[in-house]
Amino acid sequence: MYCCSLISGSPIRSSSNCVLCILQSFHYCKYRRDENQLYIFADDCVPRWLTASYHIDFDTMAGADKFGNIYFVRLPQDVSDEIEEDPTGGRIKWEQGKLNGAPNKVEEIVQFHVGDLISSLQKASLIPGGGE
Repeated sequence: MYCCSLISGSPIRSSSNCVLCILQSFHYCKYRRDENQLYIFADDCVPRWLTASYHIDFDTMAGADKFGNIYFVRLPQDVSDEIEEDPTGGRIKWEQGKLNGAPNKVEEIVQFHVGDLISSLQKASLIPGGGE
């Protein structure tokens, strides 16, 4: 069993979190309060050494790794709908993982090589007074 050395979480829904491991990229988890357990229902199939992350929306995360790449990953719509329909998270507990990981994998939307270490990500307006 692998244990992350640095874990950071950001709440996505009332009972779901996106947990990032500095060595293994993003993991989407469901917290079961009665068992005090986090159940991983989706993760990234590519291990990445994260230096920065940003929560875009309920299903999308932006990340940057130590090799100068910035990327966006999204939870597939069918997995997102399934998590919403199962408030107890009972099905997640018994699902079999793929590739020695979670039962579902996130989809990579885009990856871009910046060529320099990225230490922070944030939303910004490209024009004064414009939207983010």
